[in-house]
Amino acid sequence: MIAKQIPAVNPYSVSEPAAKDRPFYGRDALFTWIHAALLQAVPEQGPDHPVILRGPRRIGKTSILLQIEAGALQPPYTAVYIDLATIALDTPSALVWDVAQTAVQRLQQAYMELPPLSHASFIGDPLRAFREQLLLPATVALNEAQMAVHEGRPASKLLFMFDNLNALATKVESHTLKEDFLLSLHQTIYRNHMAACLFAWEMGDQPIPAMMQPIFDQAQVYDIGPLADEDALALIRQPMNYTIFKNVAEYIAGLTQNHPYETQLVCQELYERQQRLKLKLITVADVKAVQRSVLDSGLYQAQLAAGPSFHISPKGTAVQTVQRTTRRALWQEWPFLALVVLLLLVVTFITAVPRVTGQSWSAQLASFGGGSVAEVVESTAVPTSGPTIQVVVIVESPTPQPTPTNTQTPTPTDTPAPTETPTPTETPTITPTPTPSVLPDTFVRRQDNMPMILIPGGAFAMGSSDLDFPAAPDERPQHMVTLDTFYIDQYEVSVAQYAALLNRLGGYAGLCDGFDCALPRHVAGYSSYLLEEDLGDGVPQFYALTGFANYPINHVSWYGASFYCQAMGGRLPTEAEWEYAARGTDGRIYPWGNEPPNKERAVYQSDSFNDLLPVDALPRGASPFGVYGMAGSMWEWVADWYGENYYAQSPAENPTGPEFGLTKGIRGGAWPSNVGKERIRSANRSELDPTFFSSTVGFRCVYVP
Repeated sequence: MIAKQIPAVNPYSVSEPAAKDRPFYGRDALFTWIHAALLQAVPEQGPDHPVILRGPRRIGKTSILLQIEAGALQPPYTAVYIDLATIALDTPSALVWDVAQTAVQRLQQAYMELPPLSHASFIGDPLRAFREQLLLPATVALNEAQMAVHEGRPASKLLFMFDNLNALATKVESHTLKEDFLLSLHQTIYRNHMAACLFAWEMGDQPIPAMMQPIFDQAQVYDIGPLADEDALALIRQPMNYTIFKNVAEYIAGLTQNHPYETQLVCQELYERQQRLKLKLITVADVKAVQRSVLDSGLYQAQLAAGPSFHISPKGTAVQTVQRTTRRALWQEWPFLALVVLLLLVVTFITAVPRVTGQSWSAQLASFGGGSVAEVVESTAVPTSGPTIQVVVIVESPTPQPTPTNTQTPTPTDTPAPTETPTPTETPTITPTPTPSVLPDTFVRRQDNMPMILIPGGAFAMGSSDLDFPAAPDERPQHMVTLDTFYIDQYEVSVAQYAALLNRLGGYAGLCDGFDCALPRHVAGYSSYLLEEDLGDGVPQFYALTGFANYPINHVSWYGASFYCQAMGGRLPTEAEWEYAARGTDGRIYPWGNEPPNKERAVYQSDSFNDLLPVDALPRGASPFGVYGMAGSMWEWVADWYGENYYAQSPAENPTGPEFGLTKGIRGGAWPSNVGKERIRSANRSELDPTFFSSTVGFRCVYVP
């Protein structure tokens, strides 16, 4: 028998999982179970039941996920493989951002394009951004693609497959991620049946961490075991197109206990041996020859050294168990010359015994056993003819069975009051209503602990009248504007708050929609309280100068301000919103009223940057809504493009400024000596290039409920 069509490349791989171009056999029952389990994991149909594949190292978890990505489940899933051991897990926003980018790349491979993702939104409210910017448009794209190809067939949906869940558990144990993050992610993905998710967990010597146990208690868990017998034999025989002698495949399966990785480890070595020696036939001797090299690699020594048991069955009723030894064949252990010498000694001994004793060998055997030769032969039960001796592996590999779904109903989670979590998130969700009375007057934004003040919707006179002599032409004509309800930051954004954003981004240069965000002190000079330091790992760290963490951020571009607000789940205020929050409905000149400014109300017309104060200073200068620092201190970026004559054509409801322009509006005046009391009036307007950095410009954010 000769080898034929032997693969030019080793078909076995132990260095990487079995993707679509690698040998993969069996697991049909597992794929059927996964398909059914995913349909039962919908939160709207009851308690959350995450689907988790659990198994020891190298049992094939990653290969199973990659097979699903290659289409093992068939439609309606478009699978996205995510290795949690290789993506950022330091913050929820970083994790969700990496997952979203991976999904976009996967959809691009399927020739589906999605709108660009906004990094800022993922920093502020990652799960909401994930749903709105990825899941919703992806669902639409998949539906359209399905209709174009297979009209009438169920629409495809995304399946997120998270490998190495243990890496996320480590972050939960260290309190880097919250205990409920995994379930929140699961709920977000399954919401409105838009997508599904699947997790893989590696079992080890340690028990499941206590913080993860509630998740496993609710989950549908499948414990992955070795391959079924027929699948293990297929893995051994089919990729190798050379002849395997008789029961050698069963021998290998017994040797490896049907473990897929161990089986491939042995078969990989057999292939290399066949190629090297040009073998026409693979025998047990060849398996034993490669066994030593496999053992020397340090992998699975105990299992490979012990070996399996066999039974020899010449008759159906006579079964004898024999333990296979692990010694190598004689011709492999000794030099050939020693073997020849041994054979000569044996022949000499056989011929010498009858001459010395005067008895034949038959008589010698009979006298030794105390009976006739026939009796001795019968007692050994070695047949000289009859049925062929059959070698059967008795070490069986049980077919993996899914762990029954835990039907215990989890303890209901209390929904926090709106005053505790006003920023809308996936869980819990604030349900806004048009009635201002149901909205809290204040709340603390969870992303940066910024207090926000409710500004009830209403109408006010925007701009300056003809009787306001200090007013500039761009403040006229005065006109009535009606605004919807919104929230505004009680204080200007501080140095510490902005430094936290830069630490999430990992820098400031070109990271705010392609523009520099803000300038640290070593670039901007002494008038910046923002410091940058490299701690030696190549990743810069940003922090406030000691004692100035609560001072207003400055040297920030419009793009840096806008990016921050988006990251916090809001935006910059429009000019109309800013002015309304500063002066209310009574037409006052300054936020505090019509009295002239003084040092107890505003930081303005100062000779030194050192006169700047913390953002929560000067309560006597607050607006009628209780908003601080809206006169002096820092000019504040607004959302609008600046238009000198815009007031003449401004809409009466919720104006947002010109559609385009060259400069962005700034409001409120600032600290320097050239800013007099007329420039800190609430109606005063000014402008700057959006890429400009100044020691006199900061910002605050708004949020529309």
